[in-house]
Amino acid sequence: MAAGGVVTFDCGSAPATITVTSEVPVSKDTTIDGGGLVTLSGGKSSRILHIKSAWNVSTPLLTVQNLTFADGYTTDVANTTSTTKGGAAIFEDGGSLTVIDCTFTNNQCATSGQDVSGGAINGQGVGTLIVEGSTFNGNVGSNGGAIGTQDENVTVVNSKFVGNKATGTGGNPGNGGDGGAMSYDGAMVSWTMCGDTFSNNSANASGGAIFRVAYNDEAVNIDRCTFDGNSVDPSTGNAGGLYLEYATITMTGTTISHNSAHFGGGIWIGHDAVAKITNDTIADNTATMGGGVWFAGGVTLDPEFPGGAHLRTSVRGGTCIFRNPAGRGCAIHAYCLTHKLDYHHFKPMVSVLFPVTFEQGVLTASGEAADGSLICTGQGPSLYDGARNEIAYYFGSGLVTELDGLKARHG
Repeated sequence: MAAGGVVTFDCGSAPATITVTSEVPVSKDTTIDGGGLVTLSGGKSSRILHIKSAWNVSTPLLTVQNLTFADGYTTDVANTTSTTKGGAAIFEDGGSLTVIDCTFTNNQCATSGQDVSGGAINGQGVGTLIVEGSTFNGNVGSNGGAIGTQDENVTVVNSKFVGNKATGTGGNPGNGGDGGAMSYDGAMVSWTMCGDTFSNNSANASGGAIFRVAYNDEAVNIDRCTFDGNSVDPSTGNAGGLYLEYATITMTGTTISHNSAHFGGGIWIGHDAVAKITNDTIADNTATMGGGVWFAGGVTLDPEFPGGAHLRTSVRGGTCIFRNPAGRGCAIHAYCLTHKLDYHHFKPMVSVLFPVTFEQGVLTASGEAADGSLICTGQGPSLYDGARNEIAYYFGSGLVTELDGLKARHG
């Protein structure tokens, strides 16, 4: 190992386990190939591999393939402020790491601390982390139960993450618990995932499957992935599936289902994040607020709304972002009519009732109607007549009968 190069094993045709008693250092470009038969074990007492480099150096490159990494172990004082006890199977302390067709199981790094991460793999520095065709199950760490990274470009393809746990508490600031399967912190770097499955992972704070904090709209690209059955603490946790902050998110062909949280059962999109979500399925997620999606920043708690909160729609070019660019009205409404869908299931209640609204338990004219800025004011039906059917839908025929009586008496 000290000389680098290609390392293979001559252990016969039967599966073999090699247990290390202290971490094995890697300081030169090295490829380790287990031939699908070799397990490297930490014996529940030692880290397995340690890439020794520097934060600002992307070499050496360690490639591991056709191997199983099991029972790697690191520990630290409770609520540690250090990051050196992450990565119980592989600690990428600078340099770069490529993982191909490997299995990581039952590895455990330090279990509490704000920044320590990566029950199986921790990557730090300006290098790259590439994971392809690999499986992570039952790994544990304060953050990033399977993988934790800081400041490197990350690509994960056709891999499975099952039953990994982020065991810290309080989040950041706090003592961790972010990213049941993966946690990722860093500026000017990108994260790409394609064909991956995240199931039954859990975190105590945020991101039952993944947790990403960006800084300058860095790219998060998610293509044809599945996030199913992941969870966070039901009383306080954010994002049962995905927690994405300050990032530019492009998501296509992805399923987010059966995840659970207190806020944002499926996905939590927060703090100036920009999301383009195309041909995705977000279904059967549960939360106290925001069962499918929780948009952070600008969310106002309000018991008058069915979901207990509301978020103002963004305005671009002086109009609502959902304005139909090909004609008049709302693009959501037009889409529903075209595809024979009930728009009540897709448009917010306040949008359907407009230009009637409700405030402090009272039905009233919207502000735009009251101040005369509503473009369609003038001759024609009253606000009540225009919204009558929608009032009946939401509040029942009894209220409409009473309002009809008031109209008949007062004109």
